Amino acid sequence: MKKLPAFTLMELLIGMIISSIVIGFGYATYALIYKQYLNYKSVKEQLVETVQLHAALSTDLRYSELISFHDDKLTFYPKNAPELTYRFYDDWITRTDRELTDTFHIAVTDIRKQFIFPDNELFVKQFSFEATTLKEKEYFNFVKNYSSETLMNYKALLQTNP
Repeated sequence: MKKLPAFTLMELLIGMIISSIVIGFGYATYALIYKQYLNYKSVKEQLVETVQLHAALSTDLRYSELISFHDDKLTFYPKNAPELTYRFYDDWITRTDRELTDTFHIAVTDIRKQFIFPDNELFVKQFSFEATTLKEKEYFNFVKNYSSETLMNYKALLQTNP
């Protein structure tokens, strides 16, 4: 009988053991990297949502002529545009513009507001709240400077309709 060049059974077993060890290290490395990626993705989504909320509130504040607050509902009245409404819940905030509603998954606590005229809830002068983002407290503060024309028109309206 002629001898054929081949591997012995022992050589095949050692090769399989070495390759399974390499595959095990590769899978463990992949699992670790994938877990870090998911964590990074979650952190990035929360940060983006926080930045988007801040940008939306700042923009709406800048272009509004009047701001009111009543029953955890902040309403912006822009000039020549429909009103915008923010509702503050325990675990999220919604922003409604006509039929479109955006939801920000940010836990809000300690809502504070100051009014120019303390006797009613129109003309919010300062609005602030604490939010929990990435298990840390963030402080949001917004200040509205009204035009003198807007304030004078409101005072004139109050005097004619007591």
